[in-house]
Amino acid sequence: MNRPPTFYGEEDFLNQDKFMNPWRDYPSHLMQTNLAGVLALAEYIWYKNQTYREAMLRTLNYFITKPKLDGLSEAERENYRKFLNNVLKINGVMNTVGEDYMAYSNAFTALYRPFNRYLICPQCSMSRPAARVKYKFEKFKFKGWCPQCHNEYVFKVRESRSFDQKRLKIWRISPKQMHLSYNSMSHDCRYLYMIPENDRSRIMQGDRVMVEHTPWEIIECIKHNRPFEFDPDMIFHWKDETLAGIPNNGWGIPRVLIHFNQLFYVQVLKKYNEALAMDYVMPIRVLTPAPRSAMEEDLLYNYAFNEVTTQLSQIIDDHRKDSGSWHTLGFPVEYQLLTGEGRQLAPVDLITYGMDDLLNSSGVPAEFYKGTLEVGALPPALRLFEQRWANLVASLNSWLEWCVEQIAWAQRWEPPEEAQLERVTVADDFEKKQIQLSLAQSNRLSLGTAMAPYGLDIKKEIDAYFEEQEYYLKKQREFSSKMQRADINAEAGIQGVAIDQAAQQQDLDAQQGMLSGSAPPGAGPAPPPGGMPPAGGGQPAPVGGVGTTMDEAYAQAQQEAQRLVSMPETARKSELINMKKTNPTLHAFVSQELENIRQEMKSQGYQMMQQQATGGGAI
Repeated sequence: MNRPPTFYGEEDFLNQDKFMNPWRDYPSHLMQTNLAGVLALAEYIWYKNQTYREAMLRTLNYFITKPKLDGLSEAERENYRKFLNNVLKINGVMNTVGEDYMAYSNAFTALYRPFNRYLICPQCSMSRPAARVKYKFEKFKFKGWCPQCHNEYVFKVRESRSFDQKRLKIWRISPKQMHLSYNSMSHDCRYLYMIPENDRSRIMQGDRVMVEHTPWEIIECIKHNRPFEFDPDMIFHWKDETLAGIPNNGWGIPRVLIHFNQLFYVQVLKKYNEALAMDYVMPIRVLTPAPRSAMEEDLLYNYAFNEVTTQLSQIIDDHRKDSGSWHTLGFPVEYQLLTGEGRQLAPVDLITYGMDDLLNSSGVPAEFYKGTLEVGALPPALRLFEQRWANLVASLNSWLEWCVEQIAWAQRWEPPEEAQLERVTVADDFEKKQIQLSLAQSNRLSLGTAMAPYGLDIKKEIDAYFEEQEYYLKKQREFSSKMQRADINAEAGIQGVAIDQAAQQQDLDAQQGMLSGSAPPGAGPAPPPGGMPPAGGGQPAPVGGVGTTMDEAYAQAQQEAQRLVSMPETARKSELINMKKTNPTLHAFVSQELENIRQEMKSQGYQMMQQQATGGGAI
């Protein structure tokens, strides 16, 4: 990447011009001119300017949504979903790969395919994983003690593919370690990986982690001191396209170069603000002897200067230890504040303006970064923002499709017809969603399509709905069984009470007859006073104001429940409290009947919702 001809490097042009060239500025002289310097500068600014970095990451995260795979069966799609979300954690991987792209404008990724490396004894053909063998890796050979034939040999090496999903990783490659050979006409490119010196030394020293888990092709490249060349289909280069006239040799130009002048301007203001914060914010406090006029006697003539400073220093020390103490001096002093005008000098407005200008020029509206977009302007502003970053969305989808293809090849799965991220729906028109719901209710649109903008999976929602109905019916059956047992016990209790009352009444009548002598022995009991019917015949007396039979009790409870259900909530609660105090048995029956009415109304509500969701209509 050599510097192209510029308007500020032409000395003849500058000498002939009567005015200063506005394109010849100081930041242009600080700009790096080689690839290594540009990547290092981009990396430094990425971590130095937190606001710029955070704005770029917010933009990236805005477009990272859930992956959507087409052309697969439900079982195959579920396998991909579990692997991408639970094992690979695809959204987090896309975030880190996207950060590389945002910082360098170049991101290189490859799929690390796991393997098992076995060491084979040349004498007894014993084969074991390298991790379970004691060996030394010297001169690119495995030397060790065979545990079976008990001799030291140079082991043979055999590798086999591993289908352990947890070991399948996305390999992020540093752009600093890549060398490209690019053809601008055919867009063909050779990707050469310059193996880092640290990795070389660790492998040559026999580091077991590096030796056992590094592909043998890379170890061979280290052995012969040459770069590793990727198969073009095995590596994905995510880059920013540049103008055709810039000889970039297949590289993307980091966007920090495009915004370098504005980044430099903001950094100068921050540096200026830092100097103010260090020297001008906290004032310098000074104590000096008070000046005296010529007509007044100067008391300082009686003190030596070191004695004055000693007394003042002692007062300061005592005050720091006890702020409520009193101090005396034999001469007057003055208290002065020097500097401290940092607040007035701080370029706050300039920094704010510079940062807003930087964000806007980077394609990130300052309102989006600060979260101050007005509701009325939200949909159109977000649509313009999405159109500005359409290339980012296309690149994310291309990377996702490459990643899924690599996973399908490594796991021997059926690849999907298309893999892309779900469309961002924040800026969608709310009226459009309402229209989709109306079309779904009239059977002109599928429920899945209508519910998708809300982030709902119609199949999962249907399963959840019927699971809820099944749970409701189960609880209803349990409650009905419980109430039947309670009714049987209550009926047995009422009959028992009636029998006991009848027996008591017979005993009382017998005693009264014996005292009056009106009833001979063996005769039936005399009629009770007041014309009460005999206790032993006819129906038993009512208990607590409830009908003597279960049918009468239920009928009375239903009447009371129908009367109470139409009353306001406060009045109904008051009636039930009074009923519980005066007639607990009737209260129990009425409460159960009210609960039955509520359950019936709830069931009718579910049926109405289901009819609305699947309501018929002619197409």
